[in-house]
Amino acid sequence: LREGDTKKYKVRLGSDPGNGNTVTVTPTSNLSSVTTSGALEFTGGTNGNWMVVQEIELTARLDHTANHRQATITHAVVGYTGVSAAPSVKVAVPNHAGAPTITLNETDRSARMDDTFSYTISISRPDPGTTATITVTNPDPAKVKIWTGNTEPANSAGALSLSFQNSSRHQTVNVKVLTNAAATVALTHAVSSYTIYGLAVTGLTIPDYTVTTLETKTIDLEYLGGDTPPTLQLIEGNVYAIYWVRLKADPEGSVTLSLHRSDNSHFTVAPGSLSFDSSNWQRYRMVTVKPLDDSGTTDKTETITHQVPTGWKFSASTNPAVPVNITDDD
Repeated sequence: LREGDTKKYKVRLGSDPGNGNTVTVTPTSNLSSVTTSGALEFTGGTNGNWMVVQEIELTARLDHTANHRQATITHAVVGYTGVSAAPSVKVAVPNHAGAPTITLNETDRSARMDDTFSYTISISRPDPGTTATITVTNPDPAKVKIWTGNTEPANSAGALSLSFQNSSRHQTVNVKVLTNAAATVALTHAVSSYTIYGLAVTGLTIPDYTVTTLETKTIDLEYLGGDTPPTLQLIEGNVYAIYWVRLKADPEGSVTLSLHRSDNSHFTVAPGSLSFDSSNWQRYRMVTVKPLDDSGTTDKTETITHQVPTGWKFSASTNPAVPVNITDDD
């Protein structure tokens, strides 16, 4: 009898129990994963049904074990003189599938403040009778926010409860980093309940999901003359202009700023990048801006933007854009 299948066997009495007598045969399985139909009744006498063949139905439930098993069906007999039990029936139950497992599509992620990502929890046995609840615990809601669904909640929860039922195999957990500091947050998973056709599954384990938050360093620019970037006034195809820039504080590391033009066809910038570290952050660097000639007749308003690499950002008080006004010469 394979898991998930149903089979029947036949029972009848070997002799008349006597007029007016009723014999009850009650089947019982020694395995909870193999169930039986109810008791059979036979009546004696010429009008009785003691010679009629009746059936007992067996059903093998899908369960969480990975082993082949054998069930023994015993039969208690009441009302039959000299007989208290009928012969037992042996039922071999080959395993339908392996024990269920719960997996994550990934177990760790490194991210910076405001980064949002997700991971998936999956169960391996979407049996029709499966009902499972998994709790995800967030030990530090101040550093990491977790939620399910398409809408990010306003508040960061300390735990989520995920439900799996029948063919629902996967649940997605969304994660957002809330801190700018370096930290490690381990999201843990616990099986609150797991049943298959009402049979409890125990001993299941789920790995942690580790979120490593990366520090994002903040820098500020200082231009020769103050914090406000200079406005460069140029004439198309004419002489170049320069400005000077440095960091306001030790970056405590090495950082390279990229200089980006709003329109590459109207002017050039040299150098294309500026590198600072703990030994040279106080030294002003010269940036040369040269206007290009074209056939147009309109003036241009452009900018030079200083961009930082991943892991760095400008503070809110810093404006890293340099205005460039180019007067047309035609």
